[in-house]
Amino acid sequence: MTRDVFPDYGLVEEERRATGFYDAPVSVEQAKRDHDSLMALLREIQPGVAALERRRAEVPA
Repeated sequence: MTRDVFPDYGLVEEERRATGFYDAPVSVEQAKRDHDSLMALLREIQPGVAALERRRAEVPA
């Protein structure tokens, strides 16, 4: 099914294997740090996104 929806999926997988995409292991600690960083960024931008959505709702269509 994946190839039906994403016809280039096989090409992407071949490229990932060829470039070593799957060869670089990520430690659990690194994954946790990345997750924490992304969550902090999300918390930082969320109020701005909410403000933009409120302003967009105020603009007549």
